[in-house]
Amino acid sequence: MAVAFLLSSILLHISFAPFVGFFTQYLSLNGYKGVEVGILFSLGAVAEMVLFLYAGAILSRFGVRSLLIFGFMVTSIRWYLQGRYIDNLTIVILTQCLHAFSFGLMHSVSVHFLRHYFEPAQQGRGQFMYFGAAFGIGTAIGSLITGVTWQDGFGSEFTYTWAALLCLIGALVIWLVPNKQFVLAMNNTRNSN
Repeated sequence: MAVAFLLSSILLHISFAPFVGFFTQYLSLNGYKGVEVGILFSLGAVAEMVLFLYAGAILSRFGVRSLLIFGFMVTSIRWYLQGRYIDNLTIVILTQCLHAFSFGLMHSVSVHFLRHYFEPAQQGRGQFMYFGAAFGIGTAIGSLITGVTWQDGFGSEFTYTWAALLCLIGALVIWLVPNKQFVLAMNNTRNSN
């Protein structure tokens, strides 16, 4: 289960590379001005912060596995829409609001999983593995692939399509792990504290 979690986390962060590396350029290439770009980024940040306010309630109501699958599916839709409909302001606003789930929810669920999966003495090691694998390896691989497929913006649609597909694969990886394994792992750690 830990391997599936790390693999899916790497896939998520690979998929984020086009957004992190080229979203500003992508907006500019499609006619958005500086202030509009700033407002769109701010919208994503505000959506993420709102989700963080409710993350505890969401985590207590839904299971880690369900939330990870949901987050991957929403992120896949986000990247697909962003790649195909960047010229539609309404859709761009929607995709920026989805940042609450793409990053805010996924990060909250991941940290929650790590806190419960690893025993207190192993928390540092677990977080190091997660951040090193997901943010380090995932971002590096994603940046490399994006650098090849972006092609000065001409490959943007293809780039966001492969990012969307990686999120579907991430959802599949988590879906293949039986829910009872997540439940057992979360309960075992709680009982040992």
